[in-house]
Amino acid sequence: MAVSYRLGLEDEANFYQLYLYAFNRQDSDARRAFFKTRYAHAQAYGIYDDKQQLVSGLYQLPFKVNFFGKTMSMGGIGDVMTAPEASGQGLASLLLKQTLVAMHQQKTALSYLAPFSFRYYAKFGYTYAFDKVCYQVPATLLKNYAKPLADEQIYRSKLKAVNMDTLALITKKFPQAAGGIIREQWWWDYLLKKNDWELVCLYQQDRIMGYALYERQAAQFVVEEMATVDQQSRDRLFNFFAAHSNNFETIRFYKAGSQVDLDLFSEPSQVKTQILPYMMARIVNLSEFFKAYPYQGRLSQPVTLAISDTIIAENQGLWRLAMQDGQLDLVKQADTLDQADIQISIAALTAACLGVASLSDLMQRGQVVGTPEQIQILDELLIHQRGAISDYF
Repeated sequence: MAVSYRLGLEDEANFYQLYLYAFNRQDSDARRAFFKTRYAHAQAYGIYDDKQQLVSGLYQLPFKVNFFGKTMSMGGIGDVMTAPEASGQGLASLLLKQTLVAMHQQKTALSYLAPFSFRYYAKFGYTYAFDKVCYQVPATLLKNYAKPLADEQIYRSKLKAVNMDTLALITKKFPQAAGGIIREQWWWDYLLKKNDWELVCLYQQDRIMGYALYERQAAQFVVEEMATVDQQSRDRLFNFFAAHSNNFETIRFYKAGSQVDLDLFSEPSQVKTQILPYMMARIVNLSEFFKAYPYQGRLSQPVTLAISDTIIAENQGLWRLAMQDGQLDLVKQADTLDQADIQISIAALTAACLGVASLSDLMQRGQVVGTPEQIQILDELLIHQRGAISDYF
């Protein structure tokens, strides 16, 4: 089988046709438009067979994420696909391994993906990291008596018609949650081409106080994303949603993250709530990740870690974490998994560093080996709050 790992613009049509078939999508002008934007910014990988047919592919989108106040590079994996006649040969696995190695060479700190199977991607070092919360709320429940803001203005438009200046203002005023993508102009361009969303913005004296992205479907009003500066602004947007109650009995809200905030609603017992497992994450370049990581406090003494990574050989080995001139420094000591204070896989380390589970909890589950004292020392450095991401790729 002929192999071509890194694809170029000349492969776009073949990638698109495989994408349509593998995911049972219908061709359309709108689909080609958003696909073209995505492909133009992606690093695409694929495998051709002996007849020069593209039979497997995926893409990696280079993003920046807001990681608890620090900016980190992140590769978003998507369209992992194989033609049915080539299934069972491990082609997608081969491509994913090659992509992860390439991202490490490019000094990409993290990678996210939305899995079709959590178990499958766990084999590549990914760990379950992000949720979404879905609220289904009777539309009339959102009606409240919040007074209008002084000089209040409500701007409503199809997202496709919104100018980039407005979207840039939203990005600046309401940055994505910790862990979320820092939306550049091209990504906004992609979102408005891909989704039939509408935008509502709440202003007070020309200052933006809140916004929501929503979609009016046949039977439901769906709020994909919402942010406000205060409770009064939130209640004013709730009133805007409630005004649609003649057409929609139920409002569905999606919120990035795991935290359930039923106190937002006046009658929590009438709200149906689901926590939806969403995305997985993985540390890609260990050195780059730890350089940018927002440590909490100081390290009282050096800690050695034996880190296993069966996909990226450069990550695997013995590492020493210590304070150097007031800064934390992670230095590789050996490629072998010699005796260390803590023994941990790249997936478990990702979970601990992203606040999914503490090292102490992971030790109790048998996913980390070490002395309780050393684990506590490292645990005190790490974030113990799960991040969130709204976007999908």
